[in-house]
Amino acid sequence: MDIYISSKKDLIGLPALEVRVVGDTTVVNMKAVSDTLRYYHGSYLLPYDASLGIQKDAVILANGTTRTWKAVQDTLGFTYGRFGPAGGKIALGSMTVNVPEDALKSPEILTLVANDIDNNSAGKSVVNEVSFSGAAYTLSPITLNTAIPMGISFSVCCRLDGAGIYRSVDNGWEFVGSTLSNKTIYAESNSGGTYRLGYDRIPPKIELISSEEGSVAFSASDYGSGIDVNSIKILLEKRELKFTYNPEKSVITIKLSDILYETNVSLEVMLTDRMGNQTVEFLNTTVKPAPGQFFVEQNVPNPFNPVTTITFINTSDQKVKIEIYDILGRKVRVLVDKFFPAGTHSIIWESRDDQGNTVSNGIYFYRVINDSHIITRKMVLLK
Repeated sequence: MDIYISSKKDLIGLPALEVRVVGDTTVVNMKAVSDTLRYYHGSYLLPYDASLGIQKDAVILANGTTRTWKAVQDTLGFTYGRFGPAGGKIALGSMTVNVPEDALKSPEILTLVANDIDNNSAGKSVVNEVSFSGAAYTLSPITLNTAIPMGISFSVCCRLDGAGIYRSVDNGWEFVGSTLSNKTIYAESNSGGTYRLGYDRIPPKIELISSEEGSVAFSASDYGSGIDVNSIKILLEKRELKFTYNPEKSVITIKLSDILYETNVSLEVMLTDRMGNQTVEFLNTTVKPAPGQFFVEQNVPNPFNPVTTITFINTSDQKVKIEIYDILGRKVRVLVDKFFPAGTHSIIWESRDDQGNTVSNGIYFYRVINDSHIITRKMVLLK
C-alpha cells in the first residue's frame, strides 16, 4: 500500500513512520515528493493470512520535528482484509462494507481508512446544500469495481431526516443512496473511493430560463442528493403537461402546443430531490405561438340543443374545412371550407345537415382540417 503524509509545516529531515499490525511493528522509509518538505511518500506491503475474509486492524504512527524544533505526531487507524468470490465484511468506525458473494472474481486486499475532512472544503458542487457528519472513509483500492454492488452502510445515532451516503468525485460529492433501517443508513455501490454520511434538507431550486415560441424552459437544480426525475410534475390550469428533461444541463422544456396566441400563463411546477425535499413553484410568463400551430377547442356548449359553437385558432392565413360526421362515420355537413386570416374564429352549427334538415339526437364528430392538421372532437346533441 502507498502511504502519503502531508505536514502543515516544514520538517527537519524525513518523518519517522511505523505501521503496527497485530503486535508487529514495521518501519517505513519515507521520501520527500516536494521541495516544501511538507509532502512525503512511502510503501508498505500489507501482511495477510492465507485464509480469506479475515479482517485485521492496523495503526500508522508518524513522528516529525518542525524547523522550530517542535515534535509533532499523528496516528491513523485502518482495517484491511483479503476477500475473494465468497465475499465478506469489513468495518471501521461507523462505516461497514458488505462484499456479496461473486462480487469479486479473484482475491483482493481491501482497506478501509478513516479520514478527517474539513467541512468547508467538502466539495464545490454540494457544500452549500449538504452538511456532513463524522469522518470520511476511504475504501481501497480506489479503482475497485465489483461485479455485484457492495452494501455501504453508516450507523446513525441522532437526527435521521435528510441522511444519505455520498461518494467523493472530481467536482465534489455524489449522492449514492439512502435507505434507513434500525438507525443505519444503507446504499449500494460497485466502486471503491471515499464515502461519507451527509444530510440534505434543502429542496431543489427552479428558475425560468426562456419563454420562446410555443415552449417554456426552466432550470431544475439540486446540488445535494439530486433531482428525482420521476417526481417532476407540471400543471397548467390543473392539466398535467408533458415535458423533456436534460439531466446534464438540469433543464426542463415544455411544448405548449395549445397556447397559440400571446398570453400570460402560470405553470405550477412540482419536483422533489432524492431525499424527499419538495419544491412547488408557480412560473408566470408570456408564451407566443410557434409558426404553423393550430388549435381546436371543444365545442360549447356540449351537450347542446340545438346550437353549438366550434372555435379554432390559427397562426397564419390558411384554408380551413370543418366537417360534421355521425356516429356511423357518415358525413352530415361541410360546415365551412374557405380561407381564414390568422387569429381566433368561431363557427356555429345549428344541428342541420347539408340539405338543411334537422339531425336527430346522438353523438357527432367534427373534423377540422387545414394544410398540416386534422383534428377531431366529439360532441353530443340532446333534445
